[in-house]
Amino acid sequence: MIRILCDVCDQELKNKDFFFEATLMEVEKVIVINKQLQSQEQMSKRTIQVCKLCYDKHFAELLKVK
Repeated sequence: MIRILCDVCDQELKNKDFFFEATLMEVEKVIVINKQLQSQEQMSKRTIQVCKLCYDKHFAELLKVK
């Protein structure tokens, strides 16, 4: 059985009628090791899942989606 946890509160998503998923993308500086140490920018991407309570508390006002 697959359990999906909220990435904000770490509780299992119990409401099967609502599911919010977001993709977070940010540019990070990474060190590339070759003949010289070089700093390079790389896109970091991850997906988060959020329960209804955390969505209402943290995201609904920001997104203003009705």
